[in-house]
Amino acid sequence: MRLTLRGLLAYLDDRLAPESAAQVGDYIQDHDKIRQLTDRIKRVIRRRRLSTPDLADRNEMPPLHQDDPNEVAAFLDGMMTSEQEADFEEICVDTDVYLAEVAACHQIMTFGNDTLKVPPLAKQRMIGLVKGPEAQPMKIVPREARPSKPPLWEVSDSAPGHPDEENQALLEPIFHDLLASRWSRALLSVAAVLLVGFLGYIIWSMPWSKGTPNEAELAINLEKANEVQPQPVGKAGEVAPPAAVAAVPVTRVQGVWPVAVVGQEGQPAWQAPVQTLTGLAGMLAARPSLPLNVLLGLGNETTPVERIAPNKPNESITPLPVVANNKARIPAPERTSRTTVATNGADTLGMFLQQNATGDFRIMKPQTPLITNEKLLALPGYTGHVSFPSGMRMILLGQFSPLLAANPYAEAMVELHPTEEADADITLLTGRLVLLGRPAQQGNVTVRLRYFGETWQITLPMGAELGVQARSMVSVGDGPWLLERHLELIGSKGQIEVKHDDQTATLLTRQRIQWNSKQGENAKLILNDVPEVPVWLAKYQTAPKEAVDSLVALRSRTHIKLEREANDLKWFALACEESLDSGKLIDRQAALLGLAVMNRMQPVVALQNDAGANGRRKYSHEVVRFWLNQDAGNALKLVEMLKEQGYTEADAKLLLALYRGVKQGDVGRLKSLLEYLAHDKVAIREQAWQLLTQLAPERPNIFDPAGALDQRTKAIGIITNKLNLKPAAAVAPPPK
Repeated sequence: MRLTLRGLLAYLDDRLAPESAAQVGDYIQDHDKIRQLTDRIKRVIRRRRLSTPDLADRNEMPPLHQDDPNEVAAFLDGMMTSEQEADFEEICVDTDVYLAEVAACHQIMTFGNDTLKVPPLAKQRMIGLVKGPEAQPMKIVPREARPSKPPLWEVSDSAPGHPDEENQALLEPIFHDLLASRWSRALLSVAAVLLVGFLGYIIWSMPWSKGTPNEAELAINLEKANEVQPQPVGKAGEVAPPAAVAAVPVTRVQGVWPVAVVGQEGQPAWQAPVQTLTGLAGMLAARPSLPLNVLLGLGNETTPVERIAPNKPNESITPLPVVANNKARIPAPERTSRTTVATNGADTLGMFLQQNATGDFRIMKPQTPLITNEKLLALPGYTGHVSFPSGMRMILLGQFSPLLAANPYAEAMVELHPTEEADADITLLTGRLVLLGRPAQQGNVTVRLRYFGETWQITLPMGAELGVQARSMVSVGDGPWLLERHLELIGSKGQIEVKHDDQTATLLTRQRIQWNSKQGENAKLILNDVPEVPVWLAKYQTAPKEAVDSLVALRSRTHIKLEREANDLKWFALACEESLDSGKLIDRQAALLGLAVMNRMQPVVALQNDAGANGRRKYSHEVVRFWLNQDAGNALKLVEMLKEQGYTEADAKLLLALYRGVKQGDVGRLKSLLEYLAHDKVAIREQAWQLLTQLAPERPNIFDPAGALDQRTKAIGIITNKLNLKPAAAVAPPPK
């Protein structure tokens, strides 16, 4: 079997019969040179900027070859002799230019009479390539006379079709028919839906009335409207003042666990007037009215009563209450626009994230723009560098510590807002950050720092550094589930001016300003000294020395996976889940904290009840407590996750109450905690033992929550005797 180049092209373009195609396929598989030629044909067709043969290549061609395009047509049509065809095949095999031309022409010929749709961009580009009169698609342009070599074979006069006239040729318009494309049905469907919706809105909003009132009814309504209500008369014949308006009752949002009603600037409003709640319901239930005359452009429509009735009687007006403390507030940030205000100043890829429109986070590559009103996040152990056009910089410090209770900081999260009154407008949500002034000889910068509805106006001189750390914690006790917010401003370099409401303070090196949400609006700023600048601010340290190797291991796991897809955060969560079952304890602790930051708490909650994972179980309790302190809504999420893992609703609420703790313990609470030490859930025994340790430090340290049943029972008896908590004592039941 001899396989010619034309037969190979027919096989590649699927123009052979199934039997012949099978034979050619087997032949190609048995011959390496043919298989290499096949791969070469597929490659040269897609090769761009393929140059013509140079002079040396042309001199080596056969004498009969005249570099004529008609030879390509003669070869494809089979009009050459066997000697000419062999010579031409040799030329094509030796030269990529001719091989690409023959293969491409053969591929185009396989389309036949099929209509090819040209993309609009390609059409515009092709039209733009032509200059002069030819650039006008509908213009008739005379055809230029071009010399042509005689064909290698004669064309039959009986061939279908007649050539166009030699003097003129109509250039057909190159366009892409939108109605003939796949979008036509979608456009028609969208137009039909909009038309039906508009007609339905007109019908729904028309003032459908049951009837028109007659003249008698209008007269009665007019008399009732003009009646003057008698006013009570005092002793001297004076009209008594109107009765005081009844106070609006206040209702408390109640539930299994109180959920905050978030107000302006993130402030929780735990009480809401009844009229406010009913007003919201009325707004939802109200139906907009669209008068027919307004729709038709005939003017405003008025009711018959409004056309006849005179001025309405005066109504009593209740003045608004006067606020005693009307302090000048800095306006709230603009939260709607999405503009670029800064760039990612990092030089390497790190876990510096920005929230997208769907609420997920994507990894920011170096020197990429940062958008306003989208959350920026630095994961534990990572830093995020933000560079502003004014020259100032900000560093987000994600923290990792094996002692999470003593260092309750993990992720650093902020939002940037557009502003013209300051160099930067920043809302700090949680974590630690560093504000850096401009370099020398470039002037001061002004920063608006917002946290929990409060705003600080900060002026940074040249070369100044300011450290900021914010954290929150659930209020201990039995009241509503509230979060207490804490903020610290620590001076590291320079003299920094800080304004808060009507107070002004100058922050020097090794000084700090403290604020918490329990102080109230009129509380003064607390300014005190610190012994030394913290390590995280002085050296931008994100983890202790003993945890550096663990973070490096976690980063290597993550970055290997990020090489496949450098903007997908699922690889970080997957690397954390893989680290839970391998490596040292500190490696697993870093993975647990990373999962908590990403709100993937199911593996963390599952470890609370694992009696065999001693170190991981203890750290998982710290991670859950830290996670509960970040958001008031996490309490309800934890209850649902515990119920999914087999907890009853009562046990889930009990564990949540143990996490919260109490301010002080009495005999009844201590006895209840001793009873919880015998619970069948390891997590409840663990939390009860930790709370008992806080309330009664003198207890014997002999209880193991994950120990055997007989050992736990013996330890509970010894602790009961040491604390003088005998069952015979009459005590009040613990509050629920």
